[in-house]
Amino acid sequence: MAASKTFEFEVPEGTDREALLQRARQRAREVGIKIEGDLTGGTFTGTAEGRYAVENGSVRLEVDSKPTFVPWPLVEKGLAKAFG
Repeated sequence: MAASKTFEFEVPEGTDREALLQRARQRAREVGIKIEGDLTGGTFTGTAEGRYAVENGSVRLEVDSKPTFVPWPLVEKGLAKAFG
């Protein structure tokens, strides 16, 4: 298991939290990620696992685990597709 890593993505201007979470859940399913939680935070599972928090116009993601053979740039790309 790899060490944890944090990623942060800006919430697009004019997007409310509800729209962001709905879009994130849909996009996450497309890349094999399951999101559970509410408009302020929750967890995600899939190739990588961790938690998210929505605050101050951004989404902060803490990745707690990922397979060692999956490089961080690939994890970031999948999370960016869901949350970015």
